[in-house]
Amino acid sequence: GLTANIIGLAEEEHSGGALAFKAVNLGEHFAANLRYMQTIVPQHAVKNTYTFEDAIMFLGDSVTMHPEGYATDKKFPDIHILPEDMELNVQTQTAKFTDKATGESRSIRILPNHIYVHPSGYKVCVKRHPAVAKWRLIGTLSEPTFCHKPSTVSGGGKSEISKSLTDAVIYGPIFIGNYDEDMVMVESIIKRDYSDAITPEFKPFHSDPSRPILSMDRTLGSVIKLLTPDDVIFT
Repeated sequence: GLTANIIGLAEEEHSGGALAFKAVNLGEHFAANLRYMQTIVPQHAVKNTYTFEDAIMFLGDSVTMHPEGYATDKKFPDIHILPEDMELNVQTQTAKFTDKATGESRSIRILPNHIYVHPSGYKVCVKRHPAVAKWRLIGTLSEPTFCHKPSTVSGGGKSEISKSLTDAVIYGPIFIGNYDEDMVMVESIIKRDYSDAITPEFKPFHSDPSRPILSMDRTLGSVIKLLTPDDVIFT
């Protein structure tokens, strides 16, 4: 292993890795926004450069075009390619978009476990929650993170980086004493302005404006950090 690291461009017998595609729970509604459809979310809006026409030209004869203005993969009929302004809604069970040929607004029914692909390659799948009778949209980035270990011992955790975190998540009922009072508390937490949460000495290292708890600019990790008591960083 040491030799492989020193030489470079070499691997030893226990090397390996995985392509990790980031996937997020989009809830019940999704409207295509390229800013949130990439690995690192930029601070400002991003202009969409991916078009449905380019995607269809690239895919060629591998897809079937429908009169409604979208395409379906010939080999995998549960994969559909939609125009760049795609919008999915679980409540109405519809996918809306603009027909690029006529300019008309179109709507098709979204189906369970089917995948709807943006011209950028971003995928949205209709999946059922593993523990409750609830359906939601799962979005998956088109570009993965390449995780690779050039050298390690047997049992060094190589296979762990290729496994989903789903098995580490536990689902179960939550019991509360007073629903109305607890919802008032939850609302106050969600709507609170957290711009004063960081102590003055740490302000220079957190120059970004305060983001709402449910903002698309936030990750789950940032919310957990924000709500975890810390007498050094937070007021």
